[in-house]
Amino acid sequence: MASISLNGTSFTPSGIDETREKIGSVIAAANGSRRFAHRAHKREWTLTWTNVAATVRDAVRTIYALTTTFTYVDENANSITVLCLPGGFQSSVSLISYEGGALTLRYTVTLKVSEA
Repeated sequence: MASISLNGTSFTPSGIDETREKIGSVIAAANGSRRFAHRAHKREWTLTWTNVAATVRDAVRTIYALTTTFTYVDENANSITVLCLPGGFQSSVSLISYEGGALTLRYTVTLKVSEA
């Protein structure tokens, strides 16, 4: 998978999903017909990391904790101003192993970033 940058930090996610949303208002006429007053298109990316160490999970969580907009450089080197909205971070344990007397945990991490 290609590398990306979030707030100047490089990451290599295992998955990148992009969705595009129309921004505007639905207007209903007196006869019930509807129109859409289109204002803009905005994109949202769901970035996924699979079986990563706690250091990667913590770095992604640090990005999610940002309270202002920041720069996302996507896999095609496009620079987009984004922000993290509430509910945009998820982490779960995907692998637990105990070998050679050491416990190893690996995580699946998901981060959603939205175009500002």
